[in-house]
Amino acid sequence: MMGSGGVRGMSRTLRGSIRGLTGLFLLVVSLAPSGLSAQMEASDASGSDFELFASIGVLTPIANLTENPGSFGTVITPNALFGLEATMWASDAIGIGVLGMYAPVELDAFATQFMGAVPENLGSVDFAAAMANLTFRLRSSGSASTLEPYFSIGGGIRHLSVDEIAAPEAETSTDPAVTIAGGIRVLVADGVWIRGELRDIASRYTSPATGEAIFQNDFAVSFGLGFSP
Repeated sequence: MMGSGGVRGMSRTLRGSIRGLTGLFLLVVSLAPSGLSAQMEASDASGSDFELFASIGVLTPIANLTENPGSFGTVITPNALFGLEATMWASDAIGIGVLGMYAPVELDAFATQFMGAVPENLGSVDFAAAMANLTFRLRSSGSASTLEPYFSIGGGIRHLSVDEIAAPEAETSTDPAVTIAGGIRVLVADGVWIRGELRDIASRYTSPATGEAIFQNDFAVSFGLGFSP
């Protein structure tokens, strides 16, 4: 169980995840062949207007899911995250894509003003998100041409499939969501990319027990591998 201040523990988890994945990403970047800039120019940097990325990372919600003074609150625990994104580049700088993300997480309870017992197990939650993204990349020339910083914005839905044991404090819900992300792409071979990314998925979840809507921020730190057919 987590106390009402337990979201601070999630923040520490997020910071640790960022440090670990960033270190791995920088290690791979340092091993990338230096001659790829010429290869990038010869193949027009991507080899295709279409790209497909698969990613793995850590999902860390930075908010409680529900807060009920008459019983207890609920919070989604950090866990592994899996993603798949397809992007069509309309120009050298702008891409339009679709993104799907999934994380098998747990639902924990924490004490509020309620003096009674707090349940130890609220079951599992299937976290899923589907987004349409508009991505902007910054392309360089010369020795830095294998590195592409980028950011994206978009919108879609966040879906939580909650075990019945958590009712009535939390129930299955599908809610509108917006997303913003930033990262760096690195060309490691002709038509093959790696990337590191930090993404925020923002939505609102309405407690079925109290009717209170709580603003949600689901942070995802991920490492991806992409291909340009």
